[in-house]
Amino acid sequence: MITLPGLREGAIIPVNLNGSLDANGQWQNIYSSQSIVLDGDSGRQDALVTLQWPSAAVIGDETLSYTSYGYWGDDINIDGQASSGTAGIFAYGQATDPARIPTSGTATFDGVVVGSSGNAYAGGGLYLDYVTGTAQFRFDFGAGTLAGEMNPSVCPWECYSLGTYQFVQTVLGVGSNSFSGSFAIDGVEVPSWFEGNFNGPDASELMARWKAPFTYPSTTEGGQMAGIIVAKKK
Repeated sequence: MITLPGLREGAIIPVNLNGSLDANGQWQNIYSSQSIVLDGDSGRQDALVTLQWPSAAVIGDETLSYTSYGYWGDDINIDGQASSGTAGIFAYGQATDPARIPTSGTATFDGVVVGSSGNAYAGGGLYLDYVTGTAQFRFDFGAGTLAGEMNPSVCPWECYSLGTYQFVQTVLGVGSNSFSGSFAIDGVEVPSWFEGNFNGPDASELMARWKAPFTYPSTTEGGQMAGIIVAKKK
């Protein structure tokens, strides 16, 4: 089941796979699937969901097992109309049982950033650009502390590094399966937030969502960006 903004909760039914076929016509190396969203038992809602499979979410030389992300947007097959631009990105995964969250020791998680930006360009207009990047989370489970940073790039036609967004005002309770915080740029906290939780039987992966402002390097143009982070313990 999935609930998307402006839509009712509904089951998702795969209608297409992305991967390759073997000599017998069987699917292999599947990296994503596209699904429709049901409305009740037989109706269909105006959304198409693309799920990246965990094995396709690559972090360095590693792949994920319990966490990944997906996209959703208008399903133009409903009425044949062009997309209205309503779309989003989300992370999904198998949450860690709170009883399995470490209460001592430290751990570092490396992750990837995926998102989009709403950019207010000079002369008016609002455009959505792809956001990519890396992130690192450093947990002290015994002390209940979290440090780290996000290094995003915004990609209107080529990618521009936005620098380092340091984690500040972080919250991590001892034995808790959730964490949160905000960002600072060049030591100055900005209106922003992130929140997430651990995934996998031993809290070996995590997912988070976030929102923050940005400005293009050497300009005054920018806007808001938002997205997700998926990460794996080193």
